[in-house]
Amino acid sequence: MTQEGWYELLRQYTEASAFPDDEEKIWELLWLYVPDYTRHGRMNSIVSVPSYNNKTHMSDFSLPAYWKQTDSCAGFNVHETCPWRDEEMQLLTYTPQWCFDELKCCQELVAYARIQKSLTKQSEATWNFITTIFTCVVLTTLFIVFNGDTDTIVIKPIKKVVDIIQKLAENPLKKPEHPASDEDASGYQMKTRMLELTIFKIGTLL
Repeated sequence: MTQEGWYELLRQYTEASAFPDDEEKIWELLWLYVPDYTRHGRMNSIVSVPSYNNKTHMSDFSLPAYWKQTDSCAGFNVHETCPWRDEEMQLLTYTPQWCFDELKCCQELVAYARIQKSLTKQSEATWNFITTIFTCVVLTTLFIVFNGDTDTIVIKPIKKVVDIIQKLAENPLKKPEHPASDEDASGYQMKTRMLELTIFKIGTLL
């Protein structure tokens, strides 16, 4: 690998979250700690990545940097001035597979990258909010439907029976009114209607 290839690799990595290229980044690189090609492979923080000059087809340090680390969020310990919360950042680590071989003597070789994923957290919060609203709507709808069924099946028939008994208690000699027929009555309503008819017959006999 050449030095120019190394810079191009860094540029590609800093833009890896934008796919395709015209899409908004889902995460942003804040800090990168990897073996530095310019320091003969020594572990080092990559402070900045030079921009690519289309005229010379080379990296140009005279142009504004293609990427710069966020100093307040760099390092193993994040400074309190970092603009993102801990929940909005993630520290990624990577160890080459061959380093797990004890004969390679590179078990402690670990590359670090800290990214901020506030956009992902915002999306998760939005979906959680939508889910909560949907759940509330469903529960409210079920409550209204159940409450309506309870009123139709239980409360109204019981009120009718109570009214008939109350009228009989007030004036046992008065002929009670015949309960209104309901052809659309369900099974539960039919039972309460039978009870109404029974009380009506008892009142008639009195």
